[in-house]
Amino acid sequence: MQDLSIEKIDALRAAIEAATTVQELKSILDVASGYQVYIKQARKNREAELKIAEYMIRTERKLGELLLAAKAIGQITHAHGNQYKRVILSGNNPLKLNEIGITPKLSMRSQHIASVPADEFEMVIRNAKEAGKLSRNLFLVKPSKPHQAKPKILASDGAQSEVVREELSLTAQQKVDRAIKLLAEKLQGDFDRAVKAKVDEVLGNTIARLRREQDEAKRIFASRKGIMNRKEYNQIRACLHTDRTASDSEKREAFILFTSFEKYLLKEKDSPTEFSAIPPLPTDVAAWSAWRQKTSEARKRGSKKDPPDSITTK
Repeated sequence: MQDLSIEKIDALRAAIEAATTVQELKSILDVASGYQVYIKQARKNREAELKIAEYMIRTERKLGELLLAAKAIGQITHAHGNQYKRVILSGNNPLKLNEIGITPKLSMRSQHIASVPADEFEMVIRNAKEAGKLSRNLFLVKPSKPHQAKPKILASDGAQSEVVREELSLTAQQKVDRAIKLLAEKLQGDFDRAVKAKVDEVLGNTIARLRREQDEAKRIFASRKGIMNRKEYNQIRACLHTDRTASDSEKREAFILFTSFEKYLLKEKDSPTEFSAIPPLPTDVAAWSAWRQKTSEARKRGSKKDPPDSITTK
């Protein structure tokens, strides 16, 4: 579990919601317990510890709900001469709870958690997470006085009982190990598929966006309009090259050419555009006709001068 992450831990919640049998929920508890031990030993962040604790509580609550429902319809009975409960899974093939690792202690605790109203349950979980202290002990009955001993979890027949893993039969342990392995493989598979789907989505969106941006850049480059052609560019560059000395005529032509680009290269404030030489525009049709007539007459006389600066009407 060297790669245990928050996403992998969060996958437990989906498994809890999808679980429909006591065996599946018990397997989830076993996996979560393994995660909890690893997190504590690896000294991971507190967020991971709180998430695992929350999912273990929610798993036990759902387990308790299934047990209470089974008890209500008579699917839970007692074996003769045996203190452990049975769950009738199908037909006439009963399965003892302790055979799948559900001890009387776990059974009673999960049913107690399941009996807590939903609003109160969520409030306790929320407050405990904010306080940074979350455990199943939040839902145990507390003694009313300090000197009172904490009540023990009893089996349904009143006998005190506590079963640990090592006390299970070899067959039961093998079944538990198999269930844990199957659930771990399922969780890992679900996580891997979710990660791959997300990566494919991100890559697909990124590639599509880059293609759109590349097409747009090519369109902009293709429509680019310069301020000079290649010949003019080479004329100026030749005079600036350090490996050759330009002739006076080349320098003069380059100077004239470069100066002609002043308005394109300088900001308006550094090279203001003069509008004083531009005659005022006609203000009405009569003025426009008079201006056109004077211009035409000047052209016929071969005059090189500009049209009159002032235009008047009679």
